[in-house]
Amino acid sequence: MRIGIDGRAAFLGRGGIAVYVRRLTEALARTEPEDDVRVYGYRFRRAGAGTGFPALPPNARVLGWPIPSRGAEVLARLGFGADRLLGGCDVLHATDYLLLRPTRAPLVATVHDVLFAEMPRCYTPGMRRGLHAATRALVRRAARIVVPSVRTKIALVERFAADPGRVDVTPLAPRPLPDVPAAAAARPYVLAVGTLEPRKNLARLLAAHGRARAAGLDADLVVAGARGWMDDDLVRALSTTPGVRWEGAVDDARLSALFQGALALAYPSLGEGFGLPVAEALSLGVPVLSSAGTACADLAGDAALLVDPYDADAIADGLVRLATDDGLRAALAARGRARAAAWTWEATARATREAYARAAA
Repeated sequence: MRIGIDGRAAFLGRGGIAVYVRRLTEALARTEPEDDVRVYGYRFRRAGAGTGFPALPPNARVLGWPIPSRGAEVLARLGFGADRLLGGCDVLHATDYLLLRPTRAPLVATVHDVLFAEMPRCYTPGMRRGLHAATRALVRRAARIVVPSVRTKIALVERFAADPGRVDVTPLAPRPLPDVPAAAAARPYVLAVGTLEPRKNLARLLAAHGRARAAGLDADLVVAGARGWMDDDLVRALSTTPGVRWEGAVDDARLSALFQGALALAYPSLGEGFGLPVAEALSLGVPVLSSAGTACADLAGDAALLVDPYDADAIADGLVRLATDDGLRAALAARGRARAAAWTWEATARATREAYARAAA
């Protein structure tokens, strides 16, 4: 099969969607060596911009043109879609919320979540409008839709009237982080990972950490994440709150070191499509505190300490428990490793390949 993949999200980003695009592309090419995998992107004029992809198997290629997204859209309207830019393909995969139109090939689209519709206060008005329009277009045009969790499928069907028979639940997997020494730290710390945006609930986590310290918690809070949106107050708090260190965006080596040196991962997100940092922590045997009633809870099961993400006192109590109860940390670490053993990018690639075959048929 000739597979076209929209790789634009991976060209500059380090977030969850960028990880998804890179790892899925590599796993697809490796698990199906007879397939021809072609990744669409465009060259950036900005110095130092690259593809961001790992070394790919020989049956996969990253193709870049000096054609920005708007130019590709104009070409698609003139009958020269991305499948033709890729030299022809049997299916085109839209991996992000932005539609990249094919001319003839059937479209498979990944919808990572519809949280912009479920919790609109966590997004700017412009973001909400754009994501609503993009999701409606994907639901209307795609032959198959791939989602990372059952919760996302339900929300997509309920809020965007997607045909449930065309939506395939395809869970993700942890990224393979390099094996590096644990981060050197003067004091014990709890790690938080995620872009600085309201849905990650970092402001409430900071408040909870302060209450936990007042209750005797002897551990700092280290936050690893790039700036996002609606984050000005949070950035100020990260810079001035005692016992808190913000590292900004980190590469895979630094993230691995931070995970391995942490007492626990604190991830009380208000909502997720999947929850890659939770999966990564579980796979490394790092105890996890996360949010009840979310996709993260479905992902972690009994391998995480689950709390009400809207209750700062509950988060604070959870932080104290994880920092002081060695038995609980050991039990969660063992359950996490066992649970994460079933998650592989090869399994994600095979399930995605089945969606391609359904679309092509």
